[in-house]
Amino acid sequence: MTTAAFTVVQYAAGAVTVLILLRTAKCGSPFALARDGLRRLLEPAYRRWFLLATAVMTFNLIETAFDDALTARLGLDFTGWLWRWEGALIAPLQRADWPPLIAVLTFFYIVVFPMLIVASMLLHAARNDFRAYRGLLLGLVFNYVLVLPFLIFFPVREAWSGASGHITLLIDRLGPSIMHAYRATSALDNSFPSFHTSMAATTAFLAWRNCPQPFAWVVSVSASLVVFSTLYLGIHWACDVAAGLLVAAAVCAIVDRRRCPQISTTPAPSAANRELLRR
Repeated sequence: MTTAAFTVVQYAAGAVTVLILLRTAKCGSPFALARDGLRRLLEPAYRRWFLLATAVMTFNLIETAFDDALTARLGLDFTGWLWRWEGALIAPLQRADWPPLIAVLTFFYIVVFPMLIVASMLLHAARNDFRAYRGLLLGLVFNYVLVLPFLIFFPVREAWSGASGHITLLIDRLGPSIMHAYRATSALDNSFPSFHTSMAATTAFLAWRNCPQPFAWVVSVSASLVVFSTLYLGIHWACDVAAGLLVAAAVCAIVDRRRCPQISTTPAPSAANRELLRR
């Protein structure tokens, strides 16, 4: 599978996933929620934060493209240290080498993970809940800012690469081209800490704070499967996941403290109307 074909399939599957997630919010038609959310992203207050999050994710693509050269220049590799510390701790998880399970967890790892963020963002925008919307995108930015120094100065290769012969990249059971195409967004030595874990946990926490309970349940279960998939598929070490959870805890604490007042799109009453209201 080429990178272009992979991207098309990923986005098509992602769009369906977003609609399914929005349906669980029980706030109306998922198509209407998606439409209203996209329209509100055009409003200045919402657009600014969306552009900031987009800039961060674009920077991630640039960092990934230059990651091999940067790592070679710095001459750093802490994979051996992590191997001596953890060993093949996650290897027993892979004893359930069952193709349908591999396919489902690969779907959660590659498709569902980013769509949890997209669906939450559209739901907040559609409901005009600017505080929740801003908190989610702040969480995304803070997660990346906290993780980035480790990606550059503490490079650790993925578990299957660092523990070859003990841990297997199970995604390759479905076809090596899948992970090859995915490499455009995730470098081989950007394992510690697990961004999948930190952002999935952050999204679940914020869903419970700001979303309808059915939606929060679905997001939480999905986020748990995303975290489990990183271990089962042989991508992340257990230490990566533990560090990712610590990052999520820090980010959630920061975002919780920075909650801002709700922004209303209702025009302020005129002076004449205010006078009538006082009467």
